[in-house]
Amino acid sequence: MKQEIDVLKKAFCNSKTDNERNNIDLKMQLLINENPDEFAQSMADSAKDTAERATALAMRIKLESVMPAMKEDIGMVKAIKRGRTKQYTNTESFLKYLRK
Repeated sequence: MKQEIDVLKKAFCNSKTDNERNNIDLKMQLLINENPDEFAQSMADSAKDTAERATALAMRIKLESVMPAMKEDIGMVKAIKRGRTKQYTNTESFLKYLRK
């Protein structure tokens, strides 16, 4: 039943008209009538999967916004270890060095 719910969930996301959504509602009602407990468990599992994917996506977006700063910090540490910080008197010249 989980697979059927996943198919309906995708169809709902792609639906553009009220008629399409009504058809999806009817199919869901048939699944409920067929086995209410299994339907409820499958819906809960589907919601949990969606929440996990949303959390992973949010984390990736946050990391993408932080990565440039982390790269700059790592580059500065490497430059300090190599004793090359004197030639980079401002951030602009240091960033040019990192992009090489």
